[in-house]
Amino acid sequence: MEEYVSAATEAGRVVFEAKLHPTARAGRPIVLDRFLLIESQLEGWMGYAKVAPGGRSGFPERTGIADAFSAVVRQQCSPGQGAMLVLSLVLLEQGIAKTHPLRFWPSVITKVTSTADRDGRTFLHLHFSDPVTYYSRRPIWGAFRDCSLGAAVGGAVSLAMDGSGAPTTTPQSGGDLPPVHIAEHVREAVGRMPYVVASGEPLGVWLGRLLGRLGVRMEMMGNADGEVKAALRDGPPAGAPVGLSLGEGPATATNAILRGTRLTPRGTDRDAVLDNPSTGETLRVGDGGAVGTVVTSAGTDIEETAFRAGLAREFQNVAMVQTSVVSGQCGIVPGRRLEFDRPISGARAWQAGLTEHLFNDGAYFNTAYLIKDGAAWRPRVSREPNGATLVTGIVNDGSSSAGAAVARDRLGRIPVSLNVDVAAPVGDDAPDDASLSGAPRLMLPIAGPIAGGSHGFLSDHRQGDRCRIAVNGPLDLEVVGFLYDDHRHLDDTVSDGSMGIVVDHEPGQWSGILFRPDDEDNKDATALAQDGVQQGSENPGNDDAADG
Repeated sequence: MEEYVSAATEAGRVVFEAKLHPTARAGRPIVLDRFLLIESQLEGWMGYAKVAPGGRSGFPERTGIADAFSAVVRQQCSPGQGAMLVLSLVLLEQGIAKTHPLRFWPSVITKVTSTADRDGRTFLHLHFSDPVTYYSRRPIWGAFRDCSLGAAVGGAVSLAMDGSGAPTTTPQSGGDLPPVHIAEHVREAVGRMPYVVASGEPLGVWLGRLLGRLGVRMEMMGNADGEVKAALRDGPPAGAPVGLSLGEGPATATNAILRGTRLTPRGTDRDAVLDNPSTGETLRVGDGGAVGTVVTSAGTDIEETAFRAGLAREFQNVAMVQTSVVSGQCGIVPGRRLEFDRPISGARAWQAGLTEHLFNDGAYFNTAYLIKDGAAWRPRVSREPNGATLVTGIVNDGSSSAGAAVARDRLGRIPVSLNVDVAAPVGDDAPDDASLSGAPRLMLPIAGPIAGGSHGFLSDHRQGDRCRIAVNGPLDLEVVGFLYDDHRHLDDTVSDGSMGIVVDHEPGQWSGILFRPDDEDNKDATALAQDGVQQGSENPGNDDAADG
């Protein structure tokens, strides 16, 4: 190794080394011949590493495919096991080659393949990704109420990892996989979420729908302790920029080579509409032009609605000018600010987005795709799938006995627990009433039949009643119906129950039918209600009849 580093130094080259360190204690580091890793500003990283036989890799010069795979198992690098990729700089110090670690990528091995050359040598290819990407295809079911956005995201990751699913910023996967820690750097409007629901989507799809709707990206970075730091951000990157010269020479840690620039049309300004049952009205954002976005989510005010409505256009404007450079600066990561000694497309200050890292036989360089500094990377606003997912909920106010009447709030919403197996939340992110039920209770609007001034309502919701819930998105749920399963009998226990159906409704007056149990105490009241309907129909202006 010392001779190799010495020769490279004399030739003016910098020598790097890449190793894959199994997380399991019994595993030994594997020296890599090559790796390609892609880091995204939105989705973590994934890549593959090539292990050449012989030399310092620890694998025999000539071995069969079966023996090569057996060696991988012995090294604790099988699919599903944790390993950390470490990129180091190798320097000759007093005649001894010493390594200085520069970058760390705590990962999970996802796949192992092999190839063979004409000389019969077997090469192994180890595919890997960050732990969140590794679990991104697993479907998740869960509900998180009145917790931080980071805790909801952590709870969803925990569900994918077969954990408890409780809101948390430190989801635990168990075993020797890298731990994940979630930090939040987001605006106040999304600091606390009324509720967030997952209804069977794969984790990656769910994260895209949720974070895309909110305009929040998730930046992931590994450290020397083997942890993955996931930061939720919705603003432009901060921190001191990395200075680079822009020249024609070789790509180094201080010099970058311009690969190209891409221009796309600017986004068009179109109006947005807030369609939100919890506000009691429809709000429009814009100058009265064509509508381009309809925002449907709970608990948003006009400012937040305007912000979310502009995300699609902002994405187009941010991506309008992009450029790419090649350098040997391994400190370039998604979200890192860069400043060049001369302008590119009129700007010196840029920021890194997607970055491709390539290590090959002691040499390292990367290709970074840049946007102008000062803009915020945001996920592309994904289209919601056609149709809603229907799930079953239980009317549950958290305190009443079974069969007791449950009231609506002033917005006509009822408390519902989703039929999902979720552990009770703990810690600072737990609602005050979390201990009363394993699944969190959500205040959901009811979508009932309506046609102009004639509509109907059912007021006799009881503790334990089942209802059908439409999940239109992680932030948008509504009750669309109720189910009868013969669990509540019509007897003396519900003698005070009632059901009202409004058949005509105008400002200041209405007429309807009121049903009550047919017993001696209520015969007069029933007759009076029926008589009131007839009077209200014949004389709509008779307030006394309407009150009947």
